Amino acid sequence: MGCSHSLNINVDEIGNYSKPLIEKLPIKVGVYYGNDFRTYNTIQENDYTQSVTRISKIQLGKANIALFNFISSHLFENVTHIQQLPNELENLQNVDLLLEPNISNYEYIERTVFYEPAAQVNIAYIINFYSPDGKQISTWTISGESSRYITWHGIEVMRRHTSVKELTHLSMREVAAQFFADFCNQSDIKKHFDKQCNQ
Repeated sequence: MGCSHSLNINVDEIGNYSKPLIEKLPIKVGVYYGNDFRTYNTIQENDYTQSVTRISKIQLGKANIALFNFISSHLFENVTHIQQLPNELENLQNVDLLLEPNISNYEYIERTVFYEPAAQVNIAYIINFYSPDGKQISTWTISGESSRYITWHGIEVMRRHTSVKELTHLSMREVAAQFFADFCNQSDIKKHFDKQCNQ
């Protein structure tokens, strides 16, 4: 009968990012983080061998917020954090666009590649964009992934903890890079903000 290891992992930051070499867009953005986004956690179970099961509870809420704080503050001229999305009778002032990110998928996968232990993280976000009166303009799904070989050297639980964080940081960095590169290429965004995107 196999044994199992359980581990709680808090990913509460996004690592060190270089300042993106882009000009901020002259768009005033309101950013809304829902409760599920702020408190996101997931249970990941891997049968790494036939005799050992590894289970992790991975909490990503703080890292989610850090990621989109980084993206919004470096891409947009002005950023306001809002506590709720407007209803049909409201119209937020001094805001051109509302942004609501949601995490739609997170996977931490352990596997063997050429007899060596390896791990991979896949992460995906659905970003909803709204006009200041709360009408939805667009939805964008954006994802990132990272993988690496891992040598356990007898400290597998500690090494695994580090691996989850490092791979999550790399996957989030890929999400940020795609957001910066492709925001103005989204058809509905381009239609509403063509002038701002071409300044």
